[in-house]
Amino acid sequence: MELREVHSVDERWKALFQEYDTNGNGFIPLSDLSKIITNTSRINDLPRTKHDDIIRRADRNRDGRLSQEEFIALMKNADPYLSRTQWLVEKAMEGVVPLTSRTVTVSQYSEHYNCLPPPLFMILISITEVIIFIYYCVELGEFSSSGPVPVHSVFIYNPHLRHEVWRFATYMFIHAGWVHILFNLIIQLLLGVPLELVHKWWRIMFVYLCGVIAGSLGTSVVDSQVYLAGASGGVYAILAAHLANAVMNWKEMQFGWARLAFVLILAVADTATAVYYYYIGTDTGVGYAAHICGALAGVLVGIVTLWNIDEKPWEVKVWWISLCVFMALVLFGIFWNIFYCGYPHDNLSPICKTGL
Repeated sequence: MELREVHSVDERWKALFQEYDTNGNGFIPLSDLSKIITNTSRINDLPRTKHDDIIRRADRNRDGRLSQEEFIALMKNADPYLSRTQWLVEKAMEGVVPLTSRTVTVSQYSEHYNCLPPPLFMILISITEVIIFIYYCVELGEFSSSGPVPVHSVFIYNPHLRHEVWRFATYMFIHAGWVHILFNLIIQLLLGVPLELVHKWWRIMFVYLCGVIAGSLGTSVVDSQVYLAGASGGVYAILAAHLANAVMNWKEMQFGWARLAFVLILAVADTATAVYYYYIGTDTGVGYAAHICGALAGVLVGIVTLWNIDEKPWEVKVWWISLCVFMALVLFGIFWNIFYCGYPHDNLSPICKTGL
């Protein structure tokens, strides 16, 4: 039965091809094919999802015409020339490319995608975080939803050791329990890998690390006594980068309001929770400031760094504003760390040390 159905489908496409092969030479010139597709009296002969694919992918040998075999393959499969990797890239791009640019941009990008370099940053950073988490579980003899918390680790952000500046970034390798690391891994892999497939690893790495550093700088400003662990700053940056992508392609982006609402709900919930626990005097051990600052960095750096598909004049202004705001906030955080005298024990400023 299945073979008979396949044969029937092939015969139907052969008949359609022969109808379009007006010269009877076994080929359809692409110029004629374009007229056929755009001719309103015959457009229903072809599935609508095939129209752009036919023009763009049909002439694989660049001879200006389409053979019967190419025509049938194209009719039976929307993506007959895509490898599995390219198909994956195309599906990833469908979530981050505007609707009006999707048909051409997604297909052209995926067709030429060669996985060089491969999207390994989010995967490698996740593996590293898991290895370090396991190491401290073994070293401290603890594995729970809230531990271990290696407060003496060389990686953790320690407000007493701010002169060891690498801690402003390396705290992302430390996680307080399996729930903490599992949440971060799920978000950064599910959202980060698709972004990395489209925007390349170095852009996503830059967004991620900026979120991590913004998280620690922001925490050092608003909550100067707090230790900091976890990659939540980077995770929220990746999450917010999706929002940046929607902002830069707002009118064309599918579900733009839903993306904005999702990020805003997380931000408002985090802020409200932080304010509530601060008001009642409860220390939850959660770095809410790192979440908020990481998300803010994700939006600002995402606008600056991520690939803008169709740049418009107003978006250039947004680009410069985002760059200036981010740099201003980072410089403020750095100077605050240098000159503020309220940090525990290790004030970096000579003014604080001399008491002037």
